[in-house]
Amino acid sequence: MLLKETQTSICNKALALLGEEPIRGLDDDTSKAARVCKEFFTLSLRSVFEEGKWPFATLEQPAELLDLPEYSKEQKYIYSIPCNSALIVRVYTRDNRKNLNRNLDWDLRYIPELSTSAIICNKKTKIDEETENPIDQDEEVIIEYISETVCSGAYTAAFIRCLVAQLAADICMPITHDQQRWANIMQYAAVYALCGMHCFSISYCTVRR
Repeated sequence: MLLKETQTSICNKALALLGEEPIRGLDDDTSKAARVCKEFFTLSLRSVFEEGKWPFATLEQPAELLDLPEYSKEQKYIYSIPCNSALIVRVYTRDNRKNLNRNLDWDLRYIPELSTSAIICNKKTKIDEETENPIDQDEEVIIEYISETVCSGAYTAAFIRCLVAQLAADICMPITHDQQRWANIMQYAAVYALCGMHCFSISYCTVRR
């Protein structure tokens, strides 16, 4: 089920978990809660996208091979990370003739020549358990990833619950200055983080104050 939520409505759910009054909007400079929510919202959102394989945010695109000869000598392929990626799920080759997908061994590595991180794959990786044949480098390489730029109208109830819990944990101390309440909400957020990693949801529980 898809729910139409706004940043303000999500923030108000997080504030409700903390027993705080709702805000009119994130741009309300007269409200401390609004200022804190605005400061932490993007960080909380990114954190939740990184926690699990969310089907509504899972995208694929052909890998962009970067021309770095020094890595080619090491039998490596370097691919750029999709610009809107929060999490790389897998890198695989697609053989349209045989209708086969084969996962590649990959890693994220900082590339000094690019001053950023990139995806690095072995040129020859044994992925066929039966034949142990190396991958065919002429096959199309695909990156499956979690996009952090998905419209909020696509958020599922499970995702919203995780986001509300994470945001409540992030804004608790700046707003309430209550160490015990922060400890309780952190436990609550940890439960929903596990839900995100396994892509299932549980019902709301009451945060003890």
